[in-house]
Amino acid sequence: MTKNDVPAPSEPASGAEPGAERETEPSAGDWRAAITDEKARRFAERFASPADAAVSAFKARQQLSGSVRVPGRKAGREDVAAFRRALGVPDRPEGYAVALPEGLPGTGDLDEAGKARLDTYLKAMHDAGATPDVVQRGIDLYYGFLAEGLEARERAAVGAREKANADLTREWGADAKRNDGCARRAFDTFGGERFAVFVENAEVGGVKLGDHPEMRRIFAAIGRAMGEDRLHAPGGGEQGKSAQERIDEIHSWQHSEDPVLCEKYKSDPVQAELRGLYQRLEGDRPIVGAGGRTL
Repeated sequence: MTKNDVPAPSEPASGAEPGAERETEPSAGDWRAAITDEKARRFAERFASPADAAVSAFKARQQLSGSVRVPGRKAGREDVAAFRRALGVPDRPEGYAVALPEGLPGTGDLDEAGKARLDTYLKAMHDAGATPDVVQRGIDLYYGFLAEGLEARERAAVGAREKANADLTREWGADAKRNDGCARRAFDTFGGERFAVFVENAEVGGVKLGDHPEMRRIFAAIGRAMGEDRLHAPGGGEQGKSAQERIDEIHSWQHSEDPVLCEKYKSDPVQAELRGLYQRLEGDRPIVGAGGRTL
């Protein structure tokens, strides 16, 4: 072949600069050459080889297969139902298996009102597509707040009760035990079991009714008016001396200048009488109600 036989290079298209086509075409042997979509080819440039691209695509598929796809606005009922089932949402509100905490009022056997509130809550959560974990967390949060409120209320009640007792004790002074004894006898005579339950549960200003100073004053006055704190002679006649007066008399012997009275005070019969008098005033039963009720 002579020099004249060498074919001349092809001319570029009209209006194109020399070398323009070679700059846009992938180099020979580039595995991305078959990718015609520009964005896809740019994505492929992240990988050094087809093998790397295949591994990445496989991992992405694994992630997608284990994920839950959120239905769009135009999704059908079946798509929405499938999405909710994938999240664990039951088909009906009754399908939530909730657990109520133990040891709190109202969490044992729910009454009709409690059941209605729980049903309303579960229906609202089901309508919102809440998962069982979210529903349970809501219940735990609610009863947590309830427990805190009950604890605060009990602390306030204890403080109010202690203050009421202290104020009335200071008011009555030395007659405090005697007045409480009179109040208890009046309560036992006129109160009855139903009234005992009432004063145990009713409150005024955070103070149990049985602890309230006004209630104690009233029953103490009733007890004193009943005259049951008077001592009676064996034949039934009244001696005209109260149990408290007799107690004070016996205690006066303790420091008497008369040695006979001092010895008499220490004697077993007098001490037995003294214990009986205190028993008559104070009684042998705990005060009505738990935790130091005073009536």
